[in-house]
Amino acid sequence: MEGFALRQERLVDEYQDEIYRLPINTQLFLSGPPGTGKTTTLIRRLGQKVDLSEGSLSEAERSAIEIAGPLSDHARSWMMFSPTELLKQYVTRNFNNEGIPATDENIKTWDEYRDQIARDHLDLLNTTSKRGLFVLREENSRYLVDKRRSSDDAVWYDSFISYFWNAFTEELNGEASALQRSSSPEVVELGRKIANILSTRRGGVDARIIEDMLQIREELTRQLTQLRGEFSKIPTQLVNRILKYNQNFLADFGKQAADFRRQLSGDESPEDSDEPFDDDEDDDRGRLTAQGRRAALAQFEKVLRTLANAKARGRKLGSTSFAARIADWLTDANLPTPEQLKQLAQISTTQRAIRKFLRLDRVILHSIVVKFRAFRTDPALAGEWYLEKPPAPSAICWRELDLLILAMLRIGRELNRSSDRVRDYEPSQGILSNIKSLYKNQILVDEVTDFSLIQLAIMRELANPALNSFFVCGDFNQRLTDWGIRTDKDFDWISSQIRRYSVKISYRQTRKLVELAGAISSIDGHSEEVTLPDFNDIEGIAPVWGEDLESVSAKAAWLADRMREIEIREGRLPSIAVLVNSEDQVEPLTHALNAALVEINYKAEACKDGKSLGSKETVRVFDIKHIKGLEFEAAFFVDMDALVDAKPDLYGKYLYVGSTRAATYFGLTFRQKIPPQMQMLKEHFQPRWVIA
Repeated sequence: MEGFALRQERLVDEYQDEIYRLPINTQLFLSGPPGTGKTTTLIRRLGQKVDLSEGSLSEAERSAIEIAGPLSDHARSWMMFSPTELLKQYVTRNFNNEGIPATDENIKTWDEYRDQIARDHLDLLNTTSKRGLFVLREENSRYLVDKRRSSDDAVWYDSFISYFWNAFTEELNGEASALQRSSSPEVVELGRKIANILSTRRGGVDARIIEDMLQIREELTRQLTQLRGEFSKIPTQLVNRILKYNQNFLADFGKQAADFRRQLSGDESPEDSDEPFDDDEDDDRGRLTAQGRRAALAQFEKVLRTLANAKARGRKLGSTSFAARIADWLTDANLPTPEQLKQLAQISTTQRAIRKFLRLDRVILHSIVVKFRAFRTDPALAGEWYLEKPPAPSAICWRELDLLILAMLRIGRELNRSSDRVRDYEPSQGILSNIKSLYKNQILVDEVTDFSLIQLAIMRELANPALNSFFVCGDFNQRLTDWGIRTDKDFDWISSQIRRYSVKISYRQTRKLVELAGAISSIDGHSEEVTLPDFNDIEGIAPVWGEDLESVSAKAAWLADRMREIEIREGRLPSIAVLVNSEDQVEPLTHALNAALVEINYKAEACKDGKSLGSKETVRVFDIKHIKGLEFEAAFFVDMDALVDAKPDLYGKYLYVGSTRAATYFGLTFRQKIPPQMQMLKEHFQPRWVIA
């Protein structure tokens, strides 16, 4: 093998051929040990499914793609997730080698994509212009109960979703009851009708509530229009009175408001912007009025609405908020009287309630953050998921953020489905339309076992509902994370439609290394069956190990000796990877290797932080956690006994990953004596490669 390139000449067995022929709208998990061609199958299947030339796809597939979106977009409408940056670079190279254009927009690591969609599409993380949301801080995860099994993720998510819909149902019932206490007979009757609709959902509301409210949509709209007129009377009368003695009032007000906005520069307090669904009429008016007096009047009315809402909720405005500063500038003489403000508060409260039922899709999505904050501080749930309250309401860790993203996407999909069934219903712009913009015609995942159950469920939700094309591959023996998906059954929680296929024929390793991998896989009680192809009759050479190599220089000297043995056998050094247990070991070992290899004119290269593949002309040193999916002719894994102590539950999987990176030569070192846990592998190893 030369360098990293995927073996282009691999024969496609009958299972892979069947996978290529599955329709595009298939959901599939392809499992198998390293070197069985899983990633090759994934790449080539995608290449087939983006090819729109005549005869490449069936008529049914082309029709489904046209429902999903324009055919012209299809070739670019795919995304693949990789657990590491290094594997992302490697796979990108191989997509392009297969003639499939792949960019950073197509291939993502989950960490980078999570932050992007949470901040820019789902309104979950603070930005300069959007505050009052969350700040992602990894060090804050200590307040979470340490439950990392896949089944725990499922129960945690289901627990929150149940909590969310119960709390939301209670909230809507409270709003309906408040409307029935109104002094207006029309509002009372509207509240009664809403309560009757809610009562039909005996198990609580869900996304289908927007369909239920269709029957009174015209009444809701009519009542809201009437209330708008009633609210506007007071600010209009107030402005007309002021203009009698100050004709420049609106111009001065507009200029002062603009100055305050510039000074705040996005640092507004949360009360400056009411809940997103409260601003519908302000948005409408903004479209009707351009600049000047009418725009200033609309802004004046909005300030009074903020003051009225604060009064209705019994809150005081922050002294530095926009509304508080503009109110100080106006002075009491230019503000409503206490009686007028009370009247505005009553009207605004009723408007808020009616608008909720008129734009429930928007309300539901924006309520997820509010209800999640309540969920994680609810005394009834103390100890089940949280050890203590988060350090701040805005603090969030990545596991929680993943949960919120999944809730947004799943509920958003349900809302879009319900809105599609309602005639003449236009879903809200904002988060709901953003969710649709995230959909891709095909979603793929490599090394699936390093992702959590919730992360994989999110990826599944990104598949365009018209196709639901979802193809993932991986090997449970290669799970390197505590939170990674653990069993085949976990996929049923994501989707009951995911089909399972497995491949067992390994094209990468010699017979001796395949036998070693099988022995390693049995360390944690799960033995992997691997078959060699008929044409592979390469017995190979037994791997080597060395003990009592504690110092960096001792490790480097031992590695250099083994590399000289390889060079004698091969006539040159092939591609070589040296794997270490942590990032802080990469550079010291690289320096020591360079000193040990200088006399035979080879160099070692530090591939830091999983950001560089390095050069095939060098001996590359990697942290083991970045190495999945890559392959080399020779690989060495150092300080195995330290890993046994540090990760007693995962060391077997790390060793499995390390040993299966090698096609022909594999070596293992120990700082001290070979530990008892490794003695079962003794028959597979020798102290050095014997030179004939």
